[in-house]
Amino acid sequence: MGHTPTFVLGLVGSIMAILGCMLWIWQGTFFWAGFIEGIKQIEGEELLDESIRIGFIIAGIQTLLTLPFYIVTLVKSCSSKSLRSVGLWLLIVGIATLLINVFHIIPCILLIIAGILALIKEKGSKDDEEVTSFRVEKSDHIA
Repeated sequence: MGHTPTFVLGLVGSIMAILGCMLWIWQGTFFWAGFIEGIKQIEGEELLDESIRIGFIIAGIQTLLTLPFYIVTLVKSCSSKSLRSVGLWLLIVGIATLLINVFHIIPCILLIIAGILALIKEKGSKDDEEVTSFRVEKSDHIA
């Protein structure tokens, strides 16, 4: 199976997260503005410009903190280098960005699962090679 599940989950999680970052600038602005204003948004009153500015700043900071990590995760998940370093990177980025912005929960979960799978595959890869070589040797003796 190789590192196909890690690749697919890392790729899908990274793309979803990058698109989510772009959407978060707009949605997060109004979320944080409504949070700052409190109950006014629920009652249907308009948000103040000052609240929208503060909301935009908070959402922008969250995006600027998470977007570079997701771009590097996209590049690392597509590379075929050490599966252990890719797994560690996916796991750390998934957990860290979940703490920064909990609204990216689905991409973060995908990245965390991809990281765990990569670490498990890296740990078990030597055993898999030994079992495969044993089966080949056994079949050679039978024939």
